[in-house]
Amino acid sequence: MFQGLTCYAIAATGDRRKWMKRGDAFLKKIERWFKSGNVNTVHIVHLLRAERAWLQGKTAEAETQYGEAISVAGRNGFVQDKALAHERFMEFHLKQQGDDYWAKYHFNKALIAWSDWGAVAKADHLRIARAKLSA
Repeated sequence: MFQGLTCYAIAATGDRRKWMKRGDAFLKKIERWFKSGNVNTVHIVHLLRAERAWLQGKTAEAETQYGEAISVAGRNGFVQDKALAHERFMEFHLKQQGDDYWAKYHFNKALIAWSDWGAVAKADHLRIARAKLSA
């Protein structure tokens, strides 16, 4: 998952074609795992699809995929991945949409999930990094 997220993050700032291709290759790998019966990867597929859609400017698809990633991760007990999906959705709302309301919503949900998972330092780091959303 992190390899794909990293590739898409680099694609947003650098050699888009090269890094999109690498991110897409990783997404396809995870999709194959899911299709072969590994249901523990479905939320990862949704999160990577959301990141890809965001890069392509497909905001409605990105929103749907982020929502699915959060929902599936939560239902299946992947609290840390739910937190990460909320955090990425927060960034989407801040950077793509300029929507502080929904960014703050996902910020708070990410804080709760990180804390529930026991990652108090991560929650504190997020609170400091995005202090304007804490207010």
